[in-house]
Amino acid sequence: MPRLDLPGLSLPDVGALGTGPLGGKLGEAAFGEAFWDSWQAGIGEPVVGWLGNNVLDDVRLTLDYAEGQSFWERQRAARSDDLDGIGLTLVRHDTGYAVAAVAPRQGRPLVPGVEAGDRLLRIDGRPLDGLPPDAVLATLSARPGGPRILELDRAGTAVRVEVEGARSASRKQICPC
Repeated sequence: MPRLDLPGLSLPDVGALGTGPLGGKLGEAAFGEAFWDSWQAGIGEPVVGWLGNNVLDDVRLTLDYAEGQSFWERQRAARSDDLDGIGLTLVRHDTGYAVAAVAPRQGRPLVPGVEAGDRLLRIDGRPLDGLPPDAVLATLSARPGGPRILELDRAGTAVRVEVEGARSASRKQICPC
């Protein structure tokens, strides 16, 4: 989200998480909201999202459970670059990663030449097979204008795309599904 306003505090570039149905309509009918259900098990309240560390790194959050209130105090200036990167959403596929979505801006894809369903094999020559998600995200990060070479497999055809990093409106994430 470009900005989240709380009383007395404005938080820029707030990361958000959303998920889609796992296994399509049939899987959702059989298993329900498996992703969210697992996170809210035992809590007693529905979980509808998270605030990421890019928000919580810069503030002191105090919770008054008895009164059901939160108090937010800015500790330092927010970093504007912690979500900068290549605008792709990835999903784990076997031991590697596939492109689940390409982030758009003003109706155009931020990463032209990459399509949902492409299997991401290498970033700047570094193989991704077997890497944990945090290592893939670190490899995918890029400053605005910073180039990355993506090597993909599109239904058996090798595709090579040179992309540039974008401001934090590009979302980079890995879905654990």
